Amino acid sequence: MAIYSSFRLLLKHPLEITHIFYSMLGTVCIFFSPLYGQGLEISINAYRTALEIDGTGDWDDPFTWEVWDGSSWRSATIPPSRDNDVFIEKDNEVRLTQNQEVGTLYLFAAAEAGKKLNLQAYDLDVYGALRCFFRDTDGKYQFYSSTSGITDWIYPEIGSIVFKGSSRNIVDRSSWSANTQYSRFGVIFNPDPHEALTVNAGFKANNFTVLSGTVIQTVNTEGTEATSTFSFNTHDMFGTDNYGEFIVEPGATLISYGTKEFNEIIRRSDTRPASNFHLKEGGRLILLGQEPIIEAANILLEGDVYYSGNSGTQRFITGSMDGVTEPSEYNNLFFEGNAIKNLPEILELTGNFTHLDGGSIIGTNTSLYFIGNDDQEVVQTSLHLKEAIINKPAGLLILDGDLVVNERFEMVSGDVDFRHHNLAMNGLYSYHSGHWRNLSLLTHQNLPTALLPSNSTFPFIDAYLGGKRTVILIGNLSVSNTGLRLSYTELPGVNWDAGFNDYDNTPILYKLNSYFTVDLNDVAAEDKLEIRISADNLIVVRDEDLRIVSDISAAPPDHLPGLNNIARRELSTLDLKRQILTIGSTGIASILPIAWLSYGARQFAHGNLVSWSTAQERNNREFLVFKSIDAKQFDEIGGVTGTGYSNEIQHYDFLDRTLNTAHRIYYQIKQVDFDGRYDFSPVFDLSLAGSDDRISIFPNPSVSQRNSVTIRIPEKLRGTPAQMSVKHISGISLVQEAGLLEEVAVKIAEHMDELSPGMYLVIVENHLKQQVVKWLKEN
Repeated sequence: MAIYSSFRLLLKHPLEITHIFYSMLGTVCIFFSPLYGQGLEISINAYRTALEIDGTGDWDDPFTWEVWDGSSWRSATIPPSRDNDVFIEKDNEVRLTQNQEVGTLYLFAAAEAGKKLNLQAYDLDVYGALRCFFRDTDGKYQFYSSTSGITDWIYPEIGSIVFKGSSRNIVDRSSWSANTQYSRFGVIFNPDPHEALTVNAGFKANNFTVLSGTVIQTVNTEGTEATSTFSFNTHDMFGTDNYGEFIVEPGATLISYGTKEFNEIIRRSDTRPASNFHLKEGGRLILLGQEPIIEAANILLEGDVYYSGNSGTQRFITGSMDGVTEPSEYNNLFFEGNAIKNLPEILELTGNFTHLDGGSIIGTNTSLYFIGNDDQEVVQTSLHLKEAIINKPAGLLILDGDLVVNERFEMVSGDVDFRHHNLAMNGLYSYHSGHWRNLSLLTHQNLPTALLPSNSTFPFIDAYLGGKRTVILIGNLSVSNTGLRLSYTELPGVNWDAGFNDYDNTPILYKLNSYFTVDLNDVAAEDKLEIRISADNLIVVRDEDLRIVSDISAAPPDHLPGLNNIARRELSTLDLKRQILTIGSTGIASILPIAWLSYGARQFAHGNLVSWSTAQERNNREFLVFKSIDAKQFDEIGGVTGTGYSNEIQHYDFLDRTLNTAHRIYYQIKQVDFDGRYDFSPVFDLSLAGSDDRISIFPNPSVSQRNSVTIRIPEKLRGTPAQMSVKHISGISLVQEAGLLEEVAVKIAEHMDELSPGMYLVIVENHLKQQVVKWLKEN
């Protein structure tokens, strides 16, 4: 996100940068105004109180005020507004009787200053700054760097100072401080949209709310460096324990440079924590300090938290006072800046984990819990963790990088999409429920010696047929450091003619085209394991029809009877050395997708005949046929009435007489129930006569030592540059060539002649498209 490049500039020169371009919020400015030793230049039409000593007047009463005309003070005729600066003099108090506005508010701050502002229950909207002043012996106005420590200058707690308007400093260390323990008013930051208010001095109140825009909390470098800490009233009347609340509302942002070295982001006092820090959902907290400290008894981080430190190592939010617990639960986390980011020991995440750029993220001592009910994503980073626990009652967890877990990985519940990245487990693993999608490779070092469903269930999802293809290992290992490598190669559809028998000569009539490659290392020859693969979302007429088979042949013995839609096999651990396994069936009507037994289309002179069949139907009203020329936008072209209820195979045809406007067209069938529920078939295509540009392999299957392979290139593709590669069905790349397609085909065919028997994928890619041809080499 471009938004954060601005903060990288800020990190390099925190006191020199005066403007930040903040692309999500607009332009934000940081102002620093060193005022020590400066006289005050009074603006034209500034107001000051015209009351007697210990006098009190109402804000909206003109007799309370005098106006500066540039040379002298004159009696006011109207009360001040946002266009006027206001000075409340020594021993004078002004009372609000309604909401009021002011430019910059100056409060007399020297000895025995007295009460200054009685808000009652109203708001004073400030469009400038909050400052202290005194008058020297010559009567000249000077900035003053301290507030009263013994008087309720601004009170009571039911009224608020509301900062509005454009970007600026609102308090500065040279003209304000938080040394008073008697700050009884509320503070609301409510600038115009996309504007920023800079707090450049410690600020004490009864409560703080960032309602809109951005608040920037500096580390002030005037004199001794110090965080411009937000703190709260210490009156015992408000309790002797934690007190005070800081809230960041939705759409608002707090940017803090605060770090342990220069004091806390918030606290009640030096020894007492605040009550609450609440970052609401939709709010943002951007942390630039290396060790951000929030001394609050309750820290609720429902919004977006950015760790944006730019040097050294940046830690997560901590606290040190009694009653303060380091927050562990975050919603959305973002990381940027060159600092190394050190994750806490326990991190509970309900939203996204995003590495925008910059330093590495260290989590080797972290237990990370994914617990959100909505979709969550780990973006632009791999995670290396001590423990990972996935406990998502709903929503999808998406990992945009590898996941490495050193000590414990637990699947309590949830759906995880690995986006074709890897999962490495080096310690304990436990499974309760959940699914994995698009996992490229699982490695599990130091398997437990007793393999059980609770510690050896690996729950893959079939991307094409749906349902889980859970792999379960059961048995005992005599070697304690056995390692497992498991990958799942997903291909569409079912092989209707497997062409081989199981080891007991039982014909295998169907098998899935998706394969597991199982590889155990450091094993003992005498160990036997039971391996199970689930046939979820497939029709299984009889469990005994289910078999675990290899890609082109029987798997090693021994077959075990299927159980509850699960195929089973007993194998020696030595057999599980790069063993390729999938689900097969000996039954004529089993192991097919639940509704869609077959589907396809053929071209005829009078139209395209779309045909499909189902294995069973329940409550089936009709089928609707959809057509597309790009496999994205589908249009309904007709329909066929369904059978309703059937336990037998049903065949259907639909003649498409619509105009063919492309060389290749696509179809999809929608099945609709009587109650309105529906299901779609997979998308399938039809290449029209005269437009075939598909590459073919002959012979296919090929027999070792008998056939020489030829790769046939269509005439229209000859002379085009392309890349051709061969992969084993397990996903291992074997050979790759690039050049003119017909020349590359000759070289690849020579390599294919030398390959061992097995199932292979020949992949052809050019700038227009990719083709994948499956090729079988037999003994």
